[in-house]
Amino acid sequence: MTRMFTVTVERGHGDWWVLEAPDVGAVSQVRRLDQVENEMREAIAHLAGLLESEVEVDVRATLPEDCVEHVEAVLGVGRARAR
Repeated sequence: MTRMFTVTVERGHGDWWVLEAPDVGAVSQVRRLDQVENEMREAIAHLAGLLESEVEVDVRATLPEDCVEHVEAVLGVGRARAR
């Protein structure tokens, strides 16, 4: 049986992303978003007393405003949202 844990991701200083799983108090950091699940699965499993195979991670990223603006511009959704 697996348990789902929510991990919040925010841009930190420099090239780092700051990770937090508030349900178990796990905090970490990674340089690339593709590293979030593996990094936090290990930490969550340790703190929750579970096997890594019993942990599922739901990643919730908050992007910096300049990234959001760039994505909206590329997708053409900024104007649609402003209407």
